[in-house]
Amino acid sequence: MSNCNRHSPKHKAAADAQKAAAQAQDALTQIQQTSVAAKEAAPQNAKSASTISQPPGEGLIYKNSSDSVRLYGLIDLTGVHKNNADKAGNTVNDMPVAWFSGNRWGIEGEHALKDTDGLKAISSSKANMNYPPATWIRRASYSTGMRG
Repeated sequence: MSNCNRHSPKHKAAADAQKAAAQAQDALTQIQQTSVAAKEAAPQNAKSASTISQPPGEGLIYKNSSDSVRLYGLIDLTGVHKNNADKAGNTVNDMPVAWFSGNRWGIEGEHALKDTDGLKAISSSKANMNYPPATWIRRASYSTGMRG
């Protein structure tokens, strides 16, 4: 007897996570296409140059002369298939809580303020996630401030 239910909360969480990953990939593709189009249309001087980079372990970073935005995160989906999971010999499919360090995402922004001698407005938003969906966002934090 199989305990796999395509309508279970864990299956839905996995489907939702796959959908979110696909949407993030689509957004990244759109950002890259927009960046290429902007670079082709903009004058080639250092002051108006913008870059999109993805340094290992740092997420996706957009920078121009006065702004930067960093999108980062980790999705740790683990699927477990157990044969003979109990005395009756049942098979169990499961998605346990993230094994590594939990699922999380965040976005950080920075904007140089004009005529302030280097003062910057900063913001940050981040959240930890888990499944099943009833506990999808476990912790979230938001902050704004100044740096300079």
